[in-house]
Amino acid sequence: MTIWQAIEEVLKGERHAITAQEILQRALRRGLVTAKSKTPLDTVRSTLYVRSKSDSRVERVFETGPIRAKRGTVRWRLRRSARAGK
Repeated sequence: MTIWQAIEEVLKGERHAITAQEILQRALRRGLVTAKSKTPLDTVRSTLYVRSKSDSRVERVFETGPIRAKRGTVRWRLRRSARAGK
């Protein structure tokens, strides 16, 4: 299973947007991925950011800061149609 497949599987079961850290913890707990890299959280974050640009199913939710998202407010979720399997 790829990291994206694991992320998608975790997000499908969530009703609310969650952080990259929470996604990683749930994927590890469920055995969807193993932490092989030195920085697995960075791998999850970068995968989410890249996918959010090219895949309309994943959505980034955040509070706006003066220039970009406020630190610590970024959350991720699948759009409703993606969760429903449409």
